[in-house]
Amino acid sequence: LQLFQFISYLFHCSWLHLSQPFTMNFNYTNKILVFLLPFILLLSDTYFLICEGYAIWMIDSDLSCSRRMVEEEVIMNSLVVSYKDSKYKFALDVYRKSLGKWSKANVVSEDGGRLGIAKYLPGEDVRIGISMPEEFLEKRAPHDVQFVMEILNPLEDAKFVEGTIGCDGKRAAGYSFGDANDIVLRFTGNSPVVQVNAGWAIGKEAVKMSQPLYFISIDSNYESIREGLIFGSGIRGDSDEL
Repeated sequence: LQLFQFISYLFHCSWLHLSQPFTMNFNYTNKILVFLLPFILLLSDTYFLICEGYAIWMIDSDLSCSRRMVEEEVIMNSLVVSYKDSKYKFALDVYRKSLGKWSKANVVSEDGGRLGIAKYLPGEDVRIGISMPEEFLEKRAPHDVQFVMEILNPLEDAKFVEGTIGCDGKRAAGYSFGDANDIVLRFTGNSPVVQVNAGWAIGKEAVKMSQPLYFISIDSNYESIREGLIFGSGIRGDSDEL
């Protein structure tokens, strides 16, 4: 932020000088600022690429969309850090719209926090944001965080329909808590389970994975699927309530 403010100041000074009528007494300061202007603009572009490079790059091309967001992958020249190994345990918040207002939905943290589980209604839209732990917020500012959310199911099951979207709707990028982007996920099918992962980073640090989030359809057997997710015994059953 300080670098950007400094660049903005220089740009402002350049504009003030250059906006004055040109005279034969074109002074030494003007000449320096005119010379520096291209470098100022280059530094400004570089600053924003550093700040937003990870999130935007992960959604903006076929090459980046094919890059897996998993712990053994290399992103920004560093191995992705698993949720288990991450110092700060980020998670995903879910919001449902009722009577024209978004309200926070219940997400159950299971298996010692290894995964989060929520229920979904086929055809509904939900908003998803990032949840940051208090110990992180005591040391870092929320707006320093950039993230990418990813649907692991086929697009026939779910897709992102609002926000900064890429990869044909399978990924969405944002910053801070995500509320400024209004990232909305739509359940387009009736899969028993829809999985959403997210990776987050600050500046050029390594990408860390958040707690994986599993949505279980209300048309499926919640308890049976929940046990399958926790104990790895698979998915089976049908019928449950939201």
